[in-house]
Amino acid sequence: MESSKELQVVIDSPGALSPIARLADIPEEEIWLAKQKSARTRRAYKLDVQHFMRTLHITSYEELRKVDHRAVIAWERTMREIDEAEPSTIRRRLAALSSLFKHLVRHHHV
Repeated sequence: MESSKELQVVIDSPGALSPIARLADIPEEEIWLAKQKSARTRRAYKLDVQHFMRTLHITSYEELRKVDHRAVIAWERTMREIDEAEPSTIRRRLAALSSLFKHLVRHHHV
């Protein structure tokens, strides 16, 4: 006797976003963060990107995607001269930002 397998389709209520549409709404920056190997790295990188955005008064991911090298240079100078951050902290923060932008470029968001 042959078993028949049927594809069951669940219809959401009218006006509800499909699961695929909901996935498309996840900001690419959050996907990048989730892909970091360890919880410790994810936490540090999240704080580093937040520091960058806060320092430059960037309030959205759309604004973040428009920054250029001048913003990064200003941030590095602020960390070094005003915040007097340790060189290792500056390197890690720059690495976090670099990693984020490599991801955004690779996935055609910048």
